[in-house]
Amino acid sequence: MPPYHSSVPFNDQKVISNIPLLPLKVTTKGTGTRGPAPVVANNTDRDIVDESLELFKANIFFSSFEIKDRSDQLLVYCILYIVLCLRMIQKCATKERAVKEMFTLALEKFDLPGDAGFPLNCYYEPAKSQQDRDTLHKYLTQIRSEIGARLLERVFDPKISVDGKPSKWWMCFARKRFLNVELSK
Repeated sequence: MPPYHSSVPFNDQKVISNIPLLPLKVTTKGTGTRGPAPVVANNTDRDIVDESLELFKANIFFSSFEIKDRSDQLLVYCILYIVLCLRMIQKCATKERAVKEMFTLALEKFDLPGDAGFPLNCYYEPAKSQQDRDTLHKYLTQIRSEIGARLLERVFDPKISVDGKPSKWWMCFARKRFLNVELSK
């Protein structure tokens, strides 16, 4: 069975380091005006973050992934970041603590394509200019903020979470590695 690919349309959005700057829904306070991501026209439409969270459990088991569309390159990054988030949430006893950790993790310094510490340099190319690098950093910070906030709503969903603790149905994936690599904190 092949992995699931992104169905978020790539409509000639700006591309930096092979990562398309796809539109995002703004659900996290402050991210809507602080980044270069175009805003989804209809806030009920799915964006790449929704899709990443939905496809995460199905795709996490694959050690290879064929890139079929530019959107897939952002999907790969998002899945790797979700694993990193789950590792951080695993150490948190309460949702309030996890919210702080996700906020901090999203804003921490992180490697971009072309940096020595970036795990998938074979999929991505380095930014062509410092301005592109800054734009990509801001965009990925926006993505990371949205992933953290939306993931917390799923992990601490009262329907599947017991006593306010993280859901075991999400935490069981914290030790998995997508494509046999991981993002470093």
